[in-house]
Amino acid sequence: MNFLNFEYMLTIARVGTIRGAAEALYISPQALSEHLKKLELEIGTPLFQRTKPLTLTEAGRQFLICAETCLDAKKQLEVELASISARNDRHISLGVPTGMSPPLLVPFLEFFRHKHPEQSVTVTELPTRTGVLLEIPSHIDAVIGEFQGENSKLTYTPVLQSGRFVVAVHRALLSAAFGREAAAEMESAAAAGRPLPLSRFQGCPFVLKRSGSIVREIEDRLFHQSGVTPVSNVQTGDMELTVRLVLLGHAAVFLPEPVARANLVLPDTLVHNDSIVLCPLQMNGEIWQLSIGCPRYRKSPKGVALLTEAAVLYYNSVLGA
Repeated sequence: MNFLNFEYMLTIARVGTIRGAAEALYISPQALSEHLKKLELEIGTPLFQRTKPLTLTEAGRQFLICAETCLDAKKQLEVELASISARNDRHISLGVPTGMSPPLLVPFLEFFRHKHPEQSVTVTELPTRTGVLLEIPSHIDAVIGEFQGENSKLTYTPVLQSGRFVVAVHRALLSAAFGREAAAEMESAAAAGRPLPLSRFQGCPFVLKRSGSIVREIEDRLFHQSGVTPVSNVQTGDMELTVRLVLLGHAAVFLPEPVARANLVLPDTLVHNDSIVLCPLQMNGEIWQLSIGCPRYRKSPKGVALLTEAAVLYYNSVLGA
């Protein structure tokens, strides 16, 4: 017994003949007659007296009352589900890796809410030590972070890419580590946008990324290629701690250039400091990427597409080349 049986019964009762009901239902009389026979066999009693026109038996009248009630409930349920779906399409549950939230996340969300006031966004931290997410919980619609490539459960849309990396360092630390003359030369190169080899920073104390993280892999590879053994007493995935150490002149940090600008240089950052120098580095094809990831086999709310579009616009206008 199903909703189709209810629809068929109501139509037969309304029209009064199998042929007429079949025409109204766009099926053959033979198919409709077979449906009715199977239903009566399932129930164990006739639903119609085979008169002309067909008339309901007592069991048929009770069945019809139940059918109308069930179909009304079905219609009400469809209305409620459509309303829920519409609300869901106006809400986005966004995940970020714990301690590794993307640069300028708060300003970006303010930009998105201004651009799409009908959409609401909640942000949830997702536990990860490396910044890599192989899958996301069912209540999360999308994730934003420094992801690259794809996996079997998530697909990523690039938001911003950069092949530019820098060493962010306090002017006082440059002078202390290399002397005033060498520090002045390095500052001059940075001001002119001339890349320096990472080997120039041999002996400078660094705060390193958390072991296993995406940027740490690039960091380790470049230090090894440059023959540099970084002096470091701190390894962390906490950007706030990293920024504080750089601002205090305790350590330099290797960062993708957009991340360094977002956290240390842009006028609207909370830690804007003119004493920080961003020294561009000579690179060998390394790429940093900010992406939005979505479940591969789960339908995302319509707002995720709007969020992705806004992210591409915002990050490229603020942090792009």
